[in-house]
Formats: sequence, C-alpha cells, structure tokens
Amino acid sequence: MQEVELPPEYIAMVRDQFTPLFSSFPDHIRDDVIERHLGADRLMAGVREGLNVLEVLQDVRAGGTRPGVPLILLNGTAIDPAQAQFRAEAQLHEQISSSRRLYESVVDAAPEGEYRAIPEASHSSIPMVSPDAIAGAVKDVLERHRLR
Repeated sequence: MQEVELPPEYIAMVRDQFTPLFSSFPDHIRDDVIERHLGADRLMAGVREGLNVLEVLQDVRAGGTRPGVPLILLNGTAIDPAQAQFRAEAQLHEQISSSRRLYESVVDAAPEGEYRAIPEASHSSIPMVSPDAIAGAVKDVLERHRLR
C-alpha cells in the first residue's frame, strides 16, 4: 500500500484529540504513544475498516455457533471526535444505536452473554477512558468461568 501524506493541519487536530485521551499515561511514554497513533497508516486504518464493514459483518454471521463460554461485550457509546469530523451528530447517534442493537444480538445469542455500555467512552477510547471497565469485565468473566 502506498504511503498517504496527510495534511499537517489534520495531524495537529488529531494530536489535540489524543493528548487529553492519553493524559493518564506515564510521562516517559505518553508522547511516543501519541506519535505512534499519528502515523498515516494508523490513521487510515479506521477508513479501511469502515470500507469493509459489510464483509466483517458477513464473517460474523457465517462464523458458526458460539462456544458456551462467558462473554461480556463492552460498547463505548460516546461520540468519537474523529468520526465527528466526517459525519453529522444525528448519523453518529444512529451508528451508536445500530452498534448497540448488533452487540446486544451477539450477547443474546451467547449462553452466558452480557452487554455493558460505557457512556463516557467512544468505540476507540475504551482502554484509555475506562480501563476499570475492562479490568472489571475480565475479572467477571474469569469468575464466571471459575464457577462453571
């Protein structure tokens, strides 16, 4: 794939979005983490993912039966600032609503499924904004597995 050159203004805008997102990271790695996220290949990954979303959904549908194991699906339900640059707020709310319906259908089909919304995080910010939600879900899944 050919390297894409993004405008410096766009890079600066994304840097401004990432800086508060990674504010809790240790000083000695924060800038490196932010810079890694600003590479053209990294920034274009979301675009590529969006272009093949129907293929991904088809893969999920064709994936066969789900194993009978505990499942907790986390969903960031805040608007992603990066997406807000390209889509109207009403479209983003509909996307979040559609994602919720999709994710709830996934957990409903799992014998031990649970859906958890994280309203303070967007799809891509869950690990930075709500690390406790991730840790809690892992702890709960392990506990449910232990109790089986």
